[in-house]
Amino acid sequence: MLLKLGILGVILIIGGIVFSGEIQEFFPNTSTKGVNSIKSDVKILTSKSIESAEDKIELSMKKTESKLIEIKQDSSEYIEEKISNKISFLNSSK
Repeated sequence: MLLKLGILGVILIIGGIVFSGEIQEFFPNTSTKGVNSIKSDVKILTSKSIESAEDKIELSMKKTESKLIEIKQDSSEYIEEKISNKISFLNSSK
């Protein structure tokens, strides 16, 4: 059991060393000020998440708007074509 805990500890230490750059990128203040730094890191991650969500929602809205405009144009063209075909058919049958 002690051996397993030792192996897990070594893996965590090696992971911390290998991924220290990524850890520092996600939590830049963690190593300096303790609890306050964790709070600020959480706030930073929250704001990044909110920005990302806002950007994705805005992009989705723009795509939806462009698709709706495209559908409106296509349906208008389709209706005009059907009406003109019907008029042509009626005129030719007289």
